[in-house]
Order: sequence, then structure tokens, then C-alpha cells
Amino acid sequence: MSSNLNLREELTPIQQLEIIQDEIGDLTPLLAVYPEEELLRLIKNKDKLKQLSEIMNRGMMNISATVIVMKCDSTECPYKMSCPLLKAGLAPDGYACPIEKKMINELELALTDALDIDTADTVEMELLYDFIDAKVLDLRTSGMLANTSLVQEITKEGRGGATMSKDVAPEFTIKMDLKTLKSKLLNEFMATRLSKKRYGVNTSNSMEDIIKNAMDGIV
Repeated sequence: MSSNLNLREELTPIQQLEIIQDEIGDLTPLLAVYPEEELLRLIKNKDKLKQLSEIMNRGMMNISATVIVMKCDSTECPYKMSCPLLKAGLAPDGYACPIEKKMINELELALTDALDIDTADTVEMELLYDFIDAKVLDLRTSGMLANTSLVQEITKEGRGGATMSKDVAPEFTIKMDLKTLKSKLLNEFMATRLSKKRYGVNTSNSMEDIIKNAMDGIV
């Protein structure tokens, strides 16, 4: 009897995790990438493994959407002119911005439906999140432009003293670059589809038409 007890006490971390898997579900995706030297940490925190297991089994695309979201900063928020949470004094400073999380969720659902994206296709999902990333950055620059003037005065120091000139706000330049990037991403995405007619797009359509069709009804 004592011999059997000793065998149980000498279970390796992998064997202990195999037993835990019977209780909470498949940990294979997590164990495949987690350092073997740190497996005891997982065992000591097995109450957190069920949630981790679910996240890892859903794949990394879910995390891709999460990392796009900016951290709430009420003093530097690009949406401070319109953020309802900030106006209500409920902005969660230091945490993921709830407004962007909602926008990203809505963009993902709308684009997946509008373009009939195969969520199991890694290439299509990567292009989708690249596009959403560019769209979110575009929205941030729009918010920044709402807080400033489109044309700004620039002071330059020279040998003859300071000179004043006017130029468009750098946020506007960034916004134009992002619009170009979004067009390229949509073009790349459409090029991966076998049937463009399915989306009402043909070779004679301009890139503006493609964007309009894809973004119809989206923020």
C-alpha cells in the first residue's frame, strides 16, 4: 500500500496535468507552448486553467482583436470630445477602452458578414484584423482632429529668429495614409477570393466602390 502512495506522490508535472485535464478539458494547446520548466506554476494555479484552456482552444485570433484596443487614458483620449464614459465620469483609466472594444466587435461582425469571411481561414482572418486595426487607428485620428484645427501654425527657429508658417495637422496626413492602407488591405483581401461577383465587385469597380460596398452600414 505504501508503495502505491509513493508512486502517486512522485507523479511528474505532466502526469498531474493529465489528471487535471480530465476535470477541466483539453490543455494541449497551452502545454504545447508553455515552458516545461514552469509547469508547476500551472498546477499551483489550476483554478485559472479552465479559462486559459478556453482562450487557447479558441485560437490566437481572439487575442489579435484584444491587442488592438488602446488603454483608457482620460487625459489623452482621442475620443474625449464624444466618449460617454468620460462625460459620465466612468472612464476606466488604465484598462482596455470599452468604446474601442465595442467598435472592434461590431466591425468584426459586420465585415465577416458583409464579405462572407471564412473564420477558419487564417489568411482571411489576418487580413480582417489588419483592416480593423487600420480602421481603429483611422477613427482615433478622426477623434484627434476633432480636438484640434485641420490647419496649424508652425513656429520654426532660424538664424534670423522665429518664423511662422501654416501646414495641415499631422493627424490629417496620418488619416490619409491610413485610408490608402485600408484600400490596399481590401484589395489584397478581394484578391484572395475566388468569386468577386459574389460581392457585387468586378474588375471595372474602383477601389472606392469596393470600400463603399464593404463598409456599408459600418462605423
